[in-house]
Amino acid sequence: MDFVDELKEILLSKDPVADPYTPAVAAIMPFFDKLAGYEPEEFAQEVLRTLILAQNANQTWEWHRAYQERMGQPTRYPSAETIRRAFRRPPPRNGHIKANRIEQAARHSDVMLAQALAFIEALDVRDGDGYVTIDGSSLPKYGEKAYESKRPLRKQTEASLSAQPLRRSKSAKGNPREKGSVSEHRGTTGGHERLFLLFHLRTTKETITVHIDPHAREDLLGAVRRALAALARLPVRPAFIVVDKQFGGGDVWEALREYADPRGVLLVTPKKRDTRTESLFVRLWQDRLFQPLPLPGPKRWWAFREIEWSKTARAHSPIGFLVTYEVVAFGFQPDNHQGTIVQQGKPGESPRVRAFPIQVNQTVMTAGQAAFILSCVSARWACEALFAGYKMRFGSSKGRQILPRDDCTQLALNALNSYGMWRGVKRRQLGNVSQSALSMTHWMGDLMACIEHPDRIDHVPRLQPTKRRPRTRPKLRRSHASLDAPAEARFRSPEKETMHKGFAHG
Repeated sequence: MDFVDELKEILLSKDPVADPYTPAVAAIMPFFDKLAGYEPEEFAQEVLRTLILAQNANQTWEWHRAYQERMGQPTRYPSAETIRRAFRRPPPRNGHIKANRIEQAARHSDVMLAQALAFIEALDVRDGDGYVTIDGSSLPKYGEKAYESKRPLRKQTEASLSAQPLRRSKSAKGNPREKGSVSEHRGTTGGHERLFLLFHLRTTKETITVHIDPHAREDLLGAVRRALAALARLPVRPAFIVVDKQFGGGDVWEALREYADPRGVLLVTPKKRDTRTESLFVRLWQDRLFQPLPLPGPKRWWAFREIEWSKTARAHSPIGFLVTYEVVAFGFQPDNHQGTIVQQGKPGESPRVRAFPIQVNQTVMTAGQAAFILSCVSARWACEALFAGYKMRFGSSKGRQILPRDDCTQLALNALNSYGMWRGVKRRQLGNVSQSALSMTHWMGDLMACIEHPDRIDHVPRLQPTKRRPRTRPKLRRSHASLDAPAEARFRSPEKETMHKGFAHG
């Protein structure tokens, strides 16, 4: 049994509704070692507390104890310096880059995969019950980047060394006729982009992050293949995979088909506009090679064609294009996101019609299939909703070092996975429960109650046996004496020790 399977069993050992603490802390514990008399569970607990309470923290590891002080409670929790020293830093890649983002992301991906396996088993997810989104999300790098600097490498920070140029076309901002590119984040030319693979339930909308990869910008093909390898470890297959336009070309698209085609999984992505594509769906409209699409709202039609994606790559399968046509208002301004006008029309005489091409890996035969694929395109916003929830609900880091910045994001996503499992199990247990009872606010309140009153949690075995703390006061160096709480406050009383004996964590 490897680490992923072992952690999955811990996550399934207790009811996450009655005990949201165990799965949330279990996902953080693997990143900390014992230090200064504290258990990894206590580090994980304080990190989780700070993620929830310290919104938009400027420094990731400045975990504070002001909350306990305001409540008049003894500060028996580890300090920021203690947590920083207990964090398991991955080994450096080479002499210049000290922060191994690749190894850290791989460790987090193992934890996320264990959470996804527990989620699928706890909710009895079957083939086709969920779908997958693959998307990138970037962290801006403000200040100097290595590719913009003349300073020697040994004087560069990890963040500046690993930053990549982040720019996008001006047409993506609204004007399709404007040429050139602009910075993806105002005030900077670069940043750090990560690739995420997420699993969503189709009907109940719970979401689990399965994999994260820091190579999205510099090695997109390799990042996609590693993400699909993690997806292949899940015991169920998704109904469809929806991706953005940058995944729809060349070898990246073929890598997606290598996973999807043998399993009968539908691949969907909006097609990036080019001259060849536009001439195709304009010709389909002019030749009236379309059929009505019976959907509520504006009048719509659909057409399907297959073309070769390259005249020199005959070994690859042809690309299928589903083109949907829709009547739009005369003031509608098309762009790279909203389609292309294929019929200008005249007010009072003829409608104005736009075309929206969608790239798929299967043949579309009926209007029902076309309507289903059209709904898949809108389903991709579930990943954007998850990113928005992370930025709104959890503390983040804007520090100079990339390792804490990445780790803060990944720890928050681990916590969000625990929320997805709590939400799904609660819905399954209670049936027709109100949305307010399933909200993230409700989960965070339950979690904080467990953190503040751990004696009320049903006990489950630890991952490793717990050793009783020494009763003698440890010797503290003068430089660290002011960073930690007094030893008398850090060590629990006999009553607290009894309550915490056999305490649940992962």
